[in-house]
Amino acid sequence: MLIVKVLYRETKGKSRGNNRAEANSIRKHKAQIGKRSALTKLVDIIVIGLLSTICLGEDFVDMETFGKKKIEWLKTFLELPNGIPDSDTFRRMFERLNPDELHKCLNEWLMSAQLSPKGKTINIDGKTIW
Repeated sequence: MLIVKVLYRETKGKSRGNNRAEANSIRKHKAQIGKRSALTKLVDIIVIGLLSTICLGEDFVDMETFGKKKIEWLKTFLELPNGIPDSDTFRRMFERLNPDELHKCLNEWLMSAQLSPKGKTINIDGKTIW
């Protein structure tokens, strides 16, 4: 399941700091995170972020700017229940994504869409997708 696998990075067994403190912090803010995430769909954030990067976007502000400039087009295939997320929302969500799981999910999506033969890469505007 994309959301479960990709949403949060694994910290168990890694020396990224105090895991108990991190878990308590997550629990403490769970209600706030739940309210925020209900406003924006994860798939919307990932798609806008990916499209922005393909179009030479370099940071989270560029993702927000891209989304606002292309909102009418994006609405043809994304739900965007509350419009374009702001740059802080893009930052928060991408910080929480597990990059390995996101890579696997995007790769599976590309394979299923038959955009990439197995073992090959796709170069889009100087960026490489495996």
